[in-house]
Amino acid sequence: QKLELNFWENKISGELRELVGAIGHCRQLQKLELDFSFGNKVSGELRELGGAIGYCRQLQKLELNFYSNKVSGELRELGGGIGHCTQLQNLELNFSISEVSGDLRELGGGIGNCRQLQKLEL
Repeated sequence: QKLELNFWENKISGELRELVGAIGHCRQLQKLELDFSFGNKVSGELRELGGAIGYCRQLQKLELNFYSNKVSGELRELGGGIGHCTQLQNLELNFSISEVSGDLRELGGGIGNCRQLQKLEL
């Protein structure tokens, strides 16, 4: 029950809504890895991504990689969705060398609800 999607070096902007919505239907998912590294623009999808992740309540490992990217949007919504994953043990968020429009501290409120968290990498 693992889903790994790699969009490395693709120009994706706006087309992710349907895919992200589908992730929310994977309610038994335990491991989710999404890699948007190098050259993607991830904007409005953060809200949808946060909402979809919030439905995956069985997640134990979540890895989101936005390395060398342009990220803007609802970081609070992303953090809130992550906060619904009460079984989460391992969380890795990579915003290295990215242009982030928004306050990364907005992620914290939701992540604070992950009481089973054993490993956090930012």
